[in-house]
Amino acid sequence: MKILDEQNARGPNPATGNARNAHKILIADDEPKNIRLITALLKTQGYIFETAGNGIEALEKAQAFNPDLILLDIMMPEMDGYEACKRLKGNPATRRIPVVMVTSLADRESKLRGLEAGADDFLSKPVDSSELVARCGNLLKMKEFMDAVVEKNRALEQLQELKKNLTDMIVHDLKSPLTGIMGNIGLAAMLHEAGEHEDLGKYLALAEEGCNSLRDMLKTMLDIGSLEEGRMPLERRTIGVGDLFRKVTATYSAAARREGKQILIDPHPPVEIHADPDLIERVIQNLVSNALRHVGRDLGEVRLSVLAADTAKNMTVISVSDNGEGIPAEHHERIFDKFTRVSKDLQSASMNKGLGLTFCKLAVEAHGGEIWVESEEGSGSRFSFTVPVRIGQINP
Repeated sequence: MKILDEQNARGPNPATGNARNAHKILIADDEPKNIRLITALLKTQGYIFETAGNGIEALEKAQAFNPDLILLDIMMPEMDGYEACKRLKGNPATRRIPVVMVTSLADRESKLRGLEAGADDFLSKPVDSSELVARCGNLLKMKEFMDAVVEKNRALEQLQELKKNLTDMIVHDLKSPLTGIMGNIGLAAMLHEAGEHEDLGKYLALAEEGCNSLRDMLKTMLDIGSLEEGRMPLERRTIGVGDLFRKVTATYSAAARREGKQILIDPHPPVEIHADPDLIERVIQNLVSNALRHVGRDLGEVRLSVLAADTAKNMTVISVSDNGEGIPAEHHERIFDKFTRVSKDLQSASMNKGLGLTFCKLAVEAHGGEIWVESEEGSGSRFSFTVPVRIGQINP
């Protein structure tokens, strides 16, 4: 049998504010008159009530209703209050909910059994209204405090995990270029000592490339911090998307060709955007670099496209797609998150290498746009983002 406080059912209580933020109390008693009495005594406090007629029902309601406090009668059919309390405290989902045992049993042994079962407090029948209000209020404050402590501990654990992931990521991402730099400088030194200068420039150029890679990683880390804190001013200018495509293609085409890969620019009407050219160019660079890592040799293909324009929002959609390995659907939401770690296989494929995709997300959002991925495992990927077009432009 379910008896709801009429005032809570109607909505906000003048004394407590919005009822949706009110505390929830589960009353378990096999006597409806006892439930009506307790509900009436607590009526002015603005609580939301749920009821149960026995211990088994109390366990079910505790899971579904997720109360902030449980008033539990001891003498109930099917399962008494002692057993119900013991099970509530033994369940990780309900163990933090304060339990007040309401009983007409006043002897010491009954209270000891209640304490052993995990009860937080006791109320004797007949219930005194002032005592009921005071005990419920104190236990609810205690529950709020404990919830806050648990939430802070959870936040600290997440922060600790983020710090660990950051350390792991920095070590992992910096190790590779550093190893390459040291190796190429060592080879160059050996050639110099041997008087063989023909390939000296090649190894020094490779070492310089590694240095540039390290510089770009550090710049990305610093820029992400600035974007997150809103400290990076955007230097908006008007620039053609085709110009950005050609600059990025020129940067990566030579390396792509050496591996039998190609970067293609799909035909599109002239589109000019009003944005920070350097940031948007780096977004496209990150997406192209990411795509090239995921396509196979000799058959790999990366395409730059202008997909559509939203005239109402004055935004256009730019995309970078590939015919590579694809990304499982369960990683689509997390792939742009900072410090995200995915499965070993995907991590080794550098799906979210470093902070490149995190930078893309923050840079796009700084322009009022959004970024997303469409992909199926084994069927390639398409990364798309929106960016403001030049005001007054006729959109494609």
